Amino acid sequence: MTDDNITLSRRTLLGGMAGIGLAAGALGTGTYALLSDTESSADNTITAGTLNLKVDGQNSVSETINISSAGSGSSGSGTATLSNTGSTHGKLGFGIENVENFEGANPESESGDTSNPGELDQYVWVEVGVIQNGVKVPGVGPAPLSVLDDLSRMTGSILRASSTATMYIDWMVPDLGNDAQGDRAEFDVVIDIEERPVWSADTVVTSGDSIQAAIDAASSGDVIEVRNGTYTGDLVIDKPLTLLSKNGAEYTKIVGDGSTEPGGAPNVVVNVTSSDVTVEGFTIDGLASTQGALDIAATLSNVSVICNRLIGNGGNNLGTLQPGDYSDIEVARNVFDGAPSLMAYINGAASGGTQSQNITVVDNYFGGEIDSGSKLTMGFEADGGEIARNMFLTDISGAPYAQLELFGSSTTIEDNLFEVPAGGVGIRDGNSTYNNTTLRNDNAFFGDGTDVQG
Repeated sequence: MTDDNITLSRRTLLGGMAGIGLAAGALGTGTYALLSDTESSADNTITAGTLNLKVDGQNSVSETINISSAGSGSSGSGTATLSNTGSTHGKLGFGIENVENFEGANPESESGDTSNPGELDQYVWVEVGVIQNGVKVPGVGPAPLSVLDDLSRMTGSILRASSTATMYIDWMVPDLGNDAQGDRAEFDVVIDIEERPVWSADTVVTSGDSIQAAIDAASSGDVIEVRNGTYTGDLVIDKPLTLLSKNGAEYTKIVGDGSTEPGGAPNVVVNVTSSDVTVEGFTIDGLASTQGALDIAATLSNVSVICNRLIGNGGNNLGTLQPGDYSDIEVARNVFDGAPSLMAYINGAASGGTQSQNITVVDNYFGGEIDSGSKLTMGFEADGGEIARNMFLTDISGAPYAQLELFGSSTTIEDNLFEVPAGGVGIRDGNSTYNNTTLRNDNAFFGDGTDVQG
């Protein structure tokens, strides 16, 4: 598949539909059913590998999930086995669709409008994802079903050919309102898989080897593949190359030690100081209370940070330096965790430098908590690009500022989920250049704070 003239559809919606039922004060059931497909090509004759996703071993299966009565403080979970019986490796994605409410058969105990089709989806919180190597990789949620409908996120979790993984569905009811007593809610879980492109490694690093030594010895444009294991030591990537793990972030960890920060660079585990770099498929874990995960030096272009679990503890989890002037930066399918001062920040004109251009931030999961100060999850000083399908669920309570602050224009911002605590803002438009109504309509918000301000 290296012919530049070949157009290959690498994304196949395999539509694993898990129909789930929840009832307030009554048992609910659900059914799994799966639609499968393989890759397709256009205008060329090629032989492509296949992706075939199965739920609990079958392409078409009816499986019942019993969910106990949903009341205040109740919770539960269910699992299913996902199998890739195709010949290529794929990355998993999850979404929620077709949320429906049904009024209870006996609405006597309800308050509010019993003629509406039920309100249970406002009170039931759901999280869907996958468990790999004992690590939970969240897809969507936790959030109320009412805001999760039609939201999805591709994760960086790899389901290798002829391998299995465990999908989980967690639900909880923090507080059931009287208006939902006796109601019922149903929803579908959609499971997607996308091919992981095949590569040819120039260097293979195995447990006990030095990743930095492999970087130092590499030539421009090399691919360095890292096998399963925990690797200790900070890294500086100072030449164009691809650094990726063989099996993903759940199996391959880089733990910082604070030893190799270039002059003037922040204290992070991975310092990227060259353009044309890809970092893919690692858990990058900063030193407790002192270290961020990754930084991109100023003025760089064509840098991709994808499919990682970034755990910052102090400083920026993913940061960029003044004077900004970044272009064509991709931040995709990562899980942001830990307790940094910021989860991510893209510098530009608002910080006194040159505005950044064409920055893509898609399919990321922002969890963890902001440890101090006026709490902001991500700052974005850029024009153009895209911010889409991200879960902004970082805990910014206590001194909330915003989940996302914008300083720029012409960025597509859609299909994101924002948890907004009281006193905080979901999207803060620092330059008042975006249409607030459009931002509000194109994204989903929940919580007691302000959806959009600017």
